[in-house]
Amino acid sequence: SIEQLYDEGWSIAEVARRAGVSRAAAYGYTRGHKKAQDLGFSSYTAYRSHIAQERGFTSWWAYIRDGEYKHQKQKSYQEVAGIIAGALREMNKTQQWLAEELGVHKNAITLYVQGKTLPNKQHRKKLCEVLQLDENYLEHIIDNEGI
Repeated sequence: SIEQLYDEGWSIAEVARRAGVSRAAAYGYTRGHKKAQDLGFSSYTAYRSHIAQERGFTSWWAYIRDGEYKHQKQKSYQEVAGIIAGALREMNKTQQWLAEELGVHKNAITLYVQGKTLPNKQHRKKLCEVLQLDENYLEHIIDNEGI
């Protein structure tokens, strides 16, 4: 099931590919649904509606069409990128070193540092250990990526 794949540590993109659904659907069935429940909402849809209204929109779809959603998501990706790049500089380490520590290809690290993608849950945990980052802070940034 989608939830099982996610619980195994696969990224949202990989869960979507393996389950044959869109990334948005995979997110909604996994992280989005859990986050909504944790915050006391009856569903992911109710949570998204709340976020849109909180930001001055009449609906989630109005929020999406306005482009604010994409802007918020890019903002959090860039913030995570800055944290990773800064930690590497402070430790005097390379992206290649980090890739080897996480067991991923160097291109994945490049995408993280450029703010184009985020590490999956499994890699975030290891990333925080290796770079001595506060895992809760990083998760807070990611969880507030505009969704």
